[in-house]
Amino acid sequence: MNREMVTEAQIGELMREIRKEKGFTSIEIANRLNISQPKLSRIETGTQPVTISLLSRFCDLCGISLSEFFRILEDKISFQTHIKENARDYCGEIPSIYRLFTDLTREEKEAIIVLIQAFKKSG
Repeated sequence: MNREMVTEAQIGELMREIRKEKGFTSIEIANRLNISQPKLSRIETGTQPVTISLLSRFCDLCGISLSEFFRILEDKISFQTHIKENARDYCGEIPSIYRLFTDLTREEKEAIIVLIQAFKKSG
């Protein structure tokens, strides 16, 4: 995992992204996880921690493994860290880059991250 500490907010944000990508509403996924929708909302906003067993059940419902969830999370954090570390180079470009990135599918995001990492290694 990345050198930075993973926050509840980062985990919750990724859960929300995956849930939406898989076409679940918050009510549907909460019902399938046997929790309330407000609890799911608190988890997704990072104001309530998620247990590993609940995260595992969430991943099962979404058709991904727990290890894949954490790999995606690591890639996302790596991308965010890269942008932060190189903020001076991007200056006014960060909002437009972030907007473009958030509109991509998970597979497209992963491809971009691999491309960035390849450029960083070759430079």
